[in-house]
Amino acid sequence: MAIAIDTNSTSFDKTTNGATSITIVYTSSGSDRYALAFGLSVSGVDFTSATYDGTSMTKIGSVQRGPNYSSDVYGAVYGLHAQVTTSSVNVVLTRPAGAGAWIEGAVISLTGALQQTAADASTFTRGPSQGASKSGSITTVTDNDAVFVWLFQDNGTYSSVTGLTSLFQGNSGGFGAQSVVYKSSTFPYTPAGTLTPTWTQASNSNWFF
Repeated sequence: MAIAIDTNSTSFDKTTNGATSITIVYTSSGSDRYALAFGLSVSGVDFTSATYDGTSMTKIGSVQRGPNYSSDVYGAVYGLHAQVTTSSVNVVLTRPAGAGAWIEGAVISLTGALQQTAADASTFTRGPSQGASKSGSITTVTDNDAVFVWLFQDNGTYSSVTGLTSLFQGNSGGFGAQSVVYKSSTFPYTPAGTLTPTWTQASNSNWFF
C-alpha cells in the first residue's frame, strides 16, 4: 500500500486564551496508520505532552519563533504509529499552566505508513532574520517519504510558495492567520534527497519552519 494522507481523518482547531490543553477530535480509518500532531503554543511555554486516544505520542521536536520574540511562541510536532482505534479519536496536546494566550493544533493521519514512530528525518529551524524571501530545507532518507512542513510567521500572509501545497491554515485573527501545515508538492516525496521550499512573507515577520 502506498503512503497517503487520510483526508477523512484530519483536523485543525484553536482554543480560547489561557487554555492548558487542546483536544482535537477526528475519525481514524485505513490500515498501516501513522498520526502526526502539530501544536502552536502562544505565550512562552512549550508543550509537555501529547496523547492519541490516551496513548502517549513521541515528541519529534519543537522550536521557538525568532529572531526577535523568541520566547512567546513555540511549535511542536508529535508522532505515533500502530494506532488501534478506528473510530472517533481524541488527540490532546498539553502545555504548562500560566500561559496567557491560545493553542492551535492540527492532526494528520497517514495510511500505508511504515510502522515505526521515529521520523526518517526532521528539522526545526528558528528564522535567522526578518524579511521577505525565505527558504528552508529537509533531506529525506527513503524514497516515497511523507514530507510535511509547518511554517509560522506573525505578520501578513505567505505568497510565492514553491515546493509545497497547503493542507491547513490557522484560524483567522492574531498569529493563527499565518500558521500553515504544508505537504510536499510531490507527495510522497521521491526520490530521496533534499527538498528546499521557498516562500515570501512580510518584511517585518519572525518565523519558524
